[in-house]
Amino acid sequence: MVNEPVFPAVICTRDGKPYDAVLMSDKAVRKSREHGRIWVLHAATGRLLPYGRDGRLERLDKRPGWWLLTFAPEESAQADQPGQLGESQRPQQPGQVPSREAQPDPDRAEPSGELSAEAFSVLPRVAAVVAERKRSLPEGSYTTYLFTQGVDKIRKKTAEEAVELVLAGAPHEIAAEAADLLYHLMVLLEATGVGFAPVLRALQHRE
Repeated sequence: MVNEPVFPAVICTRDGKPYDAVLMSDKAVRKSREHGRIWVLHAATGRLLPYGRDGRLERLDKRPGWWLLTFAPEESAQADQPGQLGESQRPQQPGQVPSREAQPDPDRAEPSGELSAEAFSVLPRVAAVVAERKRSLPEGSYTTYLFTQGVDKIRKKTAEEAVELVLAGAPHEIAAEAADLLYHLMVLLEATGVGFAPVLRALQHRE
């Protein structure tokens, strides 16, 4: 559950056309910036969820009391006409919830057998990126922000993510919160000088 100020955000396509209107919080902005995809605040539950349309977040611009997001939706294979959005990605009226037929069921778990070898190597790759962020501290990175705040702040954020995982209900919420926890755990491991490799070795010894 999010306990911080909530504000509106307008999602536009790269040509400036309004696409949707959503609610966000400071954490939703941070997660959107870090992951390159839009995270929104669910009005009924107060939980952070991935935006229900596939696409790439290109810009986040703060306005007085609201945010402007530039979104590049993925091209629909069944677009009505060339250059137009398909039915599953048509702009909704502000506040309107897309129909279930227009998007995948978020509560449906993905079969584990469909994971590729590359997917199973994602944790070491993310750990390597986190380690590089610690060395280079690139401006504008959320990971840089965490490292500059210090270990105590990182411990607190990791604990918050663990609580949010415990409170998550639907499968897609659990998956999203688990991913957040793993990311913050990697930052904590790097900040404390432990690193990710000793964790893998410890798990290997328990096989």
